[in-house]
Amino acid sequence: MRNNDLSVLCTKALELGIESDYVRVLIRKRHLLPTASATHLEVWPWPVKVYTFGRFAVAKDGSPITFTGKTQKRPLDLLKIVIAFGGREVSQTRIIDALWPEADGDSAIAAFNMALKRLREMLGHPDALLLSERKLTLNSQLCWVDVWVFERAISHTQPTAADLVLSLYHGPFLGDDEQAWSISIRERLHASFVEHVQVVGKELEASGDWAKAAHWYQRGLRPNDLVEQFYQRLMVCQYQLGHRAEVLATYQRCKKVLQIHLQIAPSATTEKLYRTISA
Repeated sequence: MRNNDLSVLCTKALELGIESDYVRVLIRKRHLLPTASATHLEVWPWPVKVYTFGRFAVAKDGSPITFTGKTQKRPLDLLKIVIAFGGREVSQTRIIDALWPEADGDSAIAAFNMALKRLREMLGHPDALLLSERKLTLNSQLCWVDVWVFERAISHTQPTAADLVLSLYHGPFLGDDEQAWSISIRERLHASFVEHVQVVGKELEASGDWAKAAHWYQRGLRPNDLVEQFYQRLMVCQYQLGHRAEVLATYQRCKKVLQIHLQIAPSATTEKLYRTISA
């Protein structure tokens, strides 16, 4: 059987959970490349996996890489910034301007080359990062990145894709590691997450599935309990289900969380909604 056909069969087997351990061994033994439809599959035996939501973690051949020492900081920053800038054909000049703004031309290029060399060594797969015409690309045939899967899932409306979005988003891009170059993508991804939860939630409400909608908003609050709109819709769902005590508990939780983390009170919209449905 040709490798392309075998890759398709392996993808289906992993999607259905059929003999997953054997399938992963077969993929590694035959050096199979993932099909286009396998790009979302975290269970595919990717040589490199990168997690960026709520944290930054990298796995090589299924085992987490432990980061220790200052010598690893720049290679890891290089990996982070390539992902933040789209992961594909990222200009070397753009990377250098972000990571080595004070260095002159030759020293900056030398620093870039050294960081790239160390990163490739750390990942254990030199082809995971491809440099061509001074543009750096994270090889999508060898690397699985949660952001890539998230953004593809956001563009689809199927229930499986909707659920995948929530299973991937565990918090802001790169967690607590705030960098000037990460702000734009962090805000964009969070906005996409909030919009996605609202769109799917409203569809569930429109169908009258209040219990499922309530559970959906509760899931949306797990990675970020500061989204006031989720509390508002959750209270509506609980009211429709006749759960008055839960409406009160949700309102009080909203009030407490906003006060502790943002030192603000619930908005006038939230207050009006609570008064209306608790009357």
